[in-house]
Amino acid sequence: MSAFDTHVITITLMGFAPDVISIYTDEPVEWRNLLPATAHLIGGTPYKAHLPWILSGTSGQVGAGSSSNAFAEGPVSVSNALSATIAPGASFVYTFTTVGDYDYYASELLTRTGRVTVLPRPDVEINSIGVSPMPVALSGTATISAVIVNSGPGAAGPFSVSWQATPVRMPGPGTPYSGTWSIAGLSAGQSIELTASQMMTQPGAFGLLVTADSTDALPETHESNNTGQSEIGVLGVIPYCGNIAGDVTWAYAVFVPTCDITVLDGATLTVRSGAVVKPVDGVGLFIYGRLDAIGTVDKPVVFTSYHTDAYGGDTNDDGNSSVPAGGDWLTIHVAPTGRAHFDHALIRYGGGSRSGYAANVVRNEGGTLRLADSRIESGASMGIRVTSGSKLTVEGSVLQNNAGTGIDFIQTNGAAAPTISNTAFISNAGYAVFLTLNPAIFDGSGIQNNSAYSNTTNGIGIAANFNGVSNLTGNAGMAYVLLAESSVPGNASLAIGEGAVVKVILTPHDYGLGGYIGVAGTLTATGSAENPVIFTSLKDDAYGGDTKSGSTLTVESSVLQNNGGTGIDFIQTNGATAPTISDTAFISNAGYAVFLTLNPAIFDGSGIQNNSAYSNTTNGIGIAANFNGVSNLTGNAGMAYVLLAESSVTGNASLTIGEGAVIKLILTPHWYGEGGYIGVAGTLTATGSAENPIVFTSLKDDAYGGDTNNDGSATVPAAGDWGAIPSARRAWPLSSTPASVTAVLAGMDTLEMCCISKAGRCV
Repeated sequence: MSAFDTHVITITLMGFAPDVISIYTDEPVEWRNLLPATAHLIGGTPYKAHLPWILSGTSGQVGAGSSSNAFAEGPVSVSNALSATIAPGASFVYTFTTVGDYDYYASELLTRTGRVTVLPRPDVEINSIGVSPMPVALSGTATISAVIVNSGPGAAGPFSVSWQATPVRMPGPGTPYSGTWSIAGLSAGQSIELTASQMMTQPGAFGLLVTADSTDALPETHESNNTGQSEIGVLGVIPYCGNIAGDVTWAYAVFVPTCDITVLDGATLTVRSGAVVKPVDGVGLFIYGRLDAIGTVDKPVVFTSYHTDAYGGDTNDDGNSSVPAGGDWLTIHVAPTGRAHFDHALIRYGGGSRSGYAANVVRNEGGTLRLADSRIESGASMGIRVTSGSKLTVEGSVLQNNAGTGIDFIQTNGAAAPTISNTAFISNAGYAVFLTLNPAIFDGSGIQNNSAYSNTTNGIGIAANFNGVSNLTGNAGMAYVLLAESSVPGNASLAIGEGAVVKVILTPHDYGLGGYIGVAGTLTATGSAENPVIFTSLKDDAYGGDTKSGSTLTVESSVLQNNGGTGIDFIQTNGATAPTISDTAFISNAGYAVFLTLNPAIFDGSGIQNNSAYSNTTNGIGIAANFNGVSNLTGNAGMAYVLLAESSVTGNASLTIGEGAVIKLILTPHWYGEGGYIGVAGTLTATGSAENPIVFTSLKDDAYGGDTNNDGSATVPAAGDWGAIPSARRAWPLSSTPASVTAVLAGMDTLEMCCISKAGRCV
């Protein structure tokens, strides 16, 4: 019986049927008079209430068929007895709102009595839902738990609790999982914890719904609290190909687009925190609807190569036989009707090309693109290319190691200017940003507080025909580099803000020799004594920094001590000069003694010799390198080299490590992968001697290279502290025992007289 069904009692010559009933508060009772005469219904019992009723005559009686409340709330006594008059064939309905026992009789049937017992209602609710482990391995067992509480004033009789796990908008319908618990009863205030085990044979996200009193057996006070929701995440690999026409969610698993994915207009693809997307070679994502890729600091959304094992594991199941490279997959293309939002996302190794399509890592052709707290790196072309009519917002992000300009933006009149703020451009083979404004009314106020280093050009390149009222902000974070075709035509104006640095290139072009801005309209450049507007040469590092990358450094017989960061931080790209750092002491600096960012670089390390380091945060030479050409590291630098996992020797390049060198590797999760390895696609030669071997070991190992991590004896090295030295030609086997071993490898990759210690993880 549902919570508000009416209970029916018939009045006949035999009495009341049924004569005793139990109901819950707020449930109505209907008396139907089947006597041939009028029935007078009276609260109480004949011997206690009949005399006052006789004395009162018909006073207080209720007309036949009335549904008015005829009883006072609470158990009826002589002093508050009321009555109802029910004509033959008529009914009287009363709703009981208070718990208690209610006696009654009819004056025509003094020997017959009835009783209504009103009980308090139960209220079962879902208190909590849990899933363990989370996420669950494919074909692993998920333990589902639910705590049920009876928060009502009345006891709950037998009832059921059901659960169902349904695929969350994955590719294809999937198959739900379900189960049921049977509960004998719960007294008021009592709770019970229920558990169930389920083997999960499908990867992805599953919405978990738990329903208390699933068969509606209980007359509850509230039923809105009978359900609770959670989620089960299952690891694994999900291949996908084709169009997305509705709302689809990718979560937990590795999703492998095996052909182009097209999100149609009106559809939404949501890629959730922790999901990894690995398109196969040459495949792209085309967004005509909406793409939301929202991760977290700890679990970014990752778009990467099918060949990488750093995210999602060895998806192509080839061990170390393949390594990722820029251009492995095509692009993320945002069409005019499309919207793409990336937040805490990592986009790597894209920007490939194929016949009829010149790709960029991310390409926005008239749509809306937002990139926040995200990274685009190691692409085979521009990081982001934006055509006119598009909307672009890039905030708090990093564009690094792309084989083209970081952001290439094209605007004509009527289109929105970009927002590019608090973003770092590092080691891109082109400009940090390039703006083609032809013709354009340009508002540059959205370009603020950025940074650029180790790019081919560390600035904002501009080829512009400024139209209308335009401006360039003074706090873009890097210099503007104006190509000579830039102009301010008649009736147009360009205002350059306080503090701006404008560098002009002297290059032959259609206008003549170059090195000028053509102004037929109005150019206003208003600075201040503290922040003047500077017009200068591209070669001028005094203003706007080293816009054309390539510094030189010599430090000899010096001391760098008690600085609040790394002692020397050096950045080099191809064509630049390696530093000379010799006979120098690094003491108590809050960072590395020396840190080298070589990306990409042909690096001659012979100038780093006979130094010392102690009491720094890291007493060593940190290296994040993409070694190119013929490079070397000396064996007598005076301290250990500490290689970060993004370090690599590219194809056709070679790295020679000198006798006596100590190489320490860090096994730490980071943007670039799990860590603890050197990627070798070219040639690595490490030739030591019996007296001065080359040592590859843990950062915690003080036996070689000293206390590099500066923690005394707080940490000790162990097998598995670092990973491996993967080669494109072969996987190099490393010792998984604490003992050092000597490895000599044939072929182009050679280690001779080398100690390899504390390794044991394959990459």
